[in-house]
This record gives sequence, structure tokens and C-alpha cells, in this order.
Amino acid sequence: MWEEVKKLRALLKYQGMKKSPGCSWIEINGKSHLFMGADKSHPQAKEIYKFLEALPEKIKMAGYIPDTSFVLHDISEEEKEYNLTTHSEKLAIAFGLLTPGLE
Repeated sequence: MWEEVKKLRALLKYQGMKKSPGCSWIEINGKSHLFMGADKSHPQAKEIYKFLEALPEKIKMAGYIPDTSFVLHDISEEEKEYNLTTHSEKLAIAFGLLTPGLE
């Protein structure tokens, strides 16, 4: 599989194409908050990441099994699981859950 990934990346580079980074946003009280994958630019990034670091163990106890088969990086299983927690949509949802007054 990694050989195929390398070939595809080389082809994209050859053709001058780049993958656009994913982004997610959440609107709270009329203000939009934009998040990119692994984004740490938000003023509350420290709290968001602290929340997300505690989440995997809690949901694993409830039976969650992370699917790392689509993480296209040649890294350890633990790193793949961490990468899944820093997707932009998870950052946006975590921010929403941490915002007082939202239900």
C-alpha cells in the first residue's frame, strides 16, 4: 500500500497538484471559529487539546475502536490514533463542547 501512496504523491507533485488541507468551523453566538487539521492557532487551543487528549481513553472504555486503516502515514499505531483526534472536525466539536451555555 505504501508504494501506491508514494506513486500517487509523486504523480500529484509532477502534475503540480496539491491536496487542500481540510477545515471545519463552528458558529457560536454569531461568530465563526475555523479549525484546520492539527491547528493550534485558536486562542483556546490549549484547552481544546487537553480535552481531546483525555477523550480516547474514555471512549475506548465504552467500546470504541479507532479505525486507523485510512491514516496514510507510515507511523506507529499510537501516532495514527493521535492524528485521528486532531482532525479539524474534532477540534471544532471539542471547542463547542467546551463553550459554556451550549447544549
